[in-house]
Amino acid sequence: MRRNRGTVGHFEPEDGLQSALLSTYLRHMGGIPLLSRADELIIATRVQEGGLEAEVARVILINANLRLVVSLAKQYSYRGLPMPDLIQEGNIGLMRAVEKFDPSRGFKFSTYASWWIRQSIARAVESQIRTIRIPIYKLELVNKINQTQRKLFQELGREASYDEVAERLNIDVEKIHAVLRLTREPLSLDSPVGDEQESTLADFIEAEETPHPMDAVEEATMREEVYNVLGGLSPREEKVLRMRYGIGEPNTFSLEEIGLQFNLTRERIRQIELKALRKLRQARKRRSNILREPD
Repeated sequence: MRRNRGTVGHFEPEDGLQSALLSTYLRHMGGIPLLSRADELIIATRVQEGGLEAEVARVILINANLRLVVSLAKQYSYRGLPMPDLIQEGNIGLMRAVEKFDPSRGFKFSTYASWWIRQSIARAVESQIRTIRIPIYKLELVNKINQTQRKLFQELGREASYDEVAERLNIDVEKIHAVLRLTREPLSLDSPVGDEQESTLADFIEAEETPHPMDAVEEATMREEVYNVLGGLSPREEKVLRMRYGIGEPNTFSLEEIGLQFNLTRERIRQIELKALRKLRQARKRRSNILREPD
């Protein structure tokens, strides 16, 4: 294991007690050891095996990735939730990632966990926006349900059923279903949000067509592989692949568009692309479809 006591990053100050608690949390987090790739694999495997060691390993894996949560939570600041709440929601996503991670797939845990962390934070932001349409007395029950779900998740190590939440709150489960339906009513992405109504719901939440976590992980992993081996290509080959697959570029380009930039034919660009891809496959000994050709 290795330690990293560097700064976590800049945050706008929170008010009063929240600011003090956040500062204490960040200082504590800075002293938690990070995991090497080998340690990560061993610990993630122990989580899967179950038993007492699995619970210890689970805590280690969570703690070692708290910095990742903070880094991603910063991207959602100024979206209606204070930083401590964003971090808390991100940590819930991190716990889900630990529960579902399969180390045998060969992916880095941080790549896999990032999807779950972002989803957890984004849903919390969306939920916060939706509450402006819920009566106060029902909003209080929604908050109790959400708090109970978080507590039970931490206690059980899994998502609690609505029956378990109802039992903990000593209310009828149908009451939970009824009030939660209010928070799930569809809203237009063009719905105005805020007192000045200058922003819309689309400004605060991610696109609904979010890829499945494994699809997102595979895409991110492929891109990481490409970044690692691009240095072995000629400058022209590297530029062609970057433009073709949107690596470090604002969007992808067709063969014709790339050819115009290099003053080459479409077929010549394709030949350069194929040659570069062969180099990548040989360098990384990956499967033949290391990169998926764009539509």
